[in-house]
Amino acid sequence: YVAATVLLIKAPGNSIGLMMMGFPAGTSVAVLGIAIATGAGASSPLAAWADTIGNAFATVAIMFLPLMFLHFPDGLVPSPRWRFGRQPILAGAAAGLVAALLNGGWGGDPEVGSLDSPLRATTSPVGDVLSAVFFISMVISFVVGGASLVRRFLRSHGAERNQIKWVAFAGGFVASIFTLVLLVFGVQAIDQTWSEILAAAGIVAIPAAVAIAVLRYRLYEIDRLVSRTVGYVVVLGVLSVVYVVGAVWLPSQLLGEETPLFVAASTLAIAGLF
Repeated sequence: YVAATVLLIKAPGNSIGLMMMGFPAGTSVAVLGIAIATGAGASSPLAAWADTIGNAFATVAIMFLPLMFLHFPDGLVPSPRWRFGRQPILAGAAAGLVAALLNGGWGGDPEVGSLDSPLRATTSPVGDVLSAVFFISMVISFVVGGASLVRRFLRSHGAERNQIKWVAFAGGFVASIFTLVLLVFGVQAIDQTWSEILAAAGIVAIPAAVAIAVLRYRLYEIDRLVSRTVGYVVVLGVLSVVYVVGAVWLPSQLLGEETPLFVAASTLAIAGLF
């Protein structure tokens, strides 16, 4: 909301602000629906409708992200030929909205929601078909949005290139964090509270980068930021490997169990390397 509001005020002629506002607006309705459903109780018809409508808005909200990527940074598509990129976004949003209303659940998938839609029994299998259309369209939309950014980057220079670097850096950073979490903690980490907080922080990073890029605030620092981030990631990776090898793998190979001596030695080695 903050990033979108800043863009709407500072760059009123740029449609990116409106596109960015669509995501938190839809998500807010979804949260309100979940709250109403929780308060009404699972057996109440109001709960089923509130949860269904909330998931429908959340489904549409996600499609504002590829739409924003397609029009970044000036609010226009890269060229008239790229107008076709709007078609899977609009089709996916429409299919997802109807699927969620008919089936319940995010994207029309009842397993991604707590309650089924009151319309599910009488409209099946229409909702299932539209849900499949939504998920396929969503993937295509993000691919097209990403491809448009790559195309802009290859043909850009100066300020526009730095603008795209900011968004690419934010997206790459978020993807790297989630990949690291999944590799270290596994899929079960998705249901943890700290993982949900991390996901929220990652979602915030992208619109923040978009706002900075559109307003062209201190764009020249992106190269330094990327350089330092890569350096810190490399250091973190080296220290993690040293600790795992010294405190876990090596003692298990030599003694068959972990010992405080190896843990202490690994800690001292990490401190020295750092």
